[in-house]
Amino acid sequence: MEDKIRNLIEDLLKEHREFLETLTRIEEDLKKDVLDKALEKLLEVMKREVEDHAIREEQELAKLTQHRFDPEALVFAHDNIRDRVAELEDLLEDFKNGKRSSDLIRREAFSLIKLVRDHFQEEENLFFPMMRGEDLEHIGGDG
Repeated sequence: MEDKIRNLIEDLLKEHREFLETLTRIEEDLKKDVLDKALEKLLEVMKREVEDHAIREEQELAKLTQHRFDPEALVFAHDNIRDRVAELEDLLEDFKNGKRSSDLIRREAFSLIKLVRDHFQEEENLFFPMMRGEDLEHIGGDG
């Protein structure tokens, strides 16, 4: 079972790197004047790929590691991201109808990307080590 956990986490980490590269490209487009296209791509990636990734973590990984990790914090973080995606989707609709400014939409998109990056760091530095059964006393500390 430990090999299965380790392999699944490695797959998820690879996906993190791929998502981060995609998010960086979207950020570059957001800085230009291709706002609609960048937002549509961001929402597509979040609602399909990142959501599928989150479900794998919540179901497959959580099931394998339930003996050493309570997935409540993981699910809470994912739900927070889901809420922010839904909010951005609503804002985009308002923007298309002339009810929101491009600056607001752009800020919210950057904020969502930062939230995802921060969450990936939390998973990689805290949740995944706990799921692997690593001793966390020394992780992130000086001693």
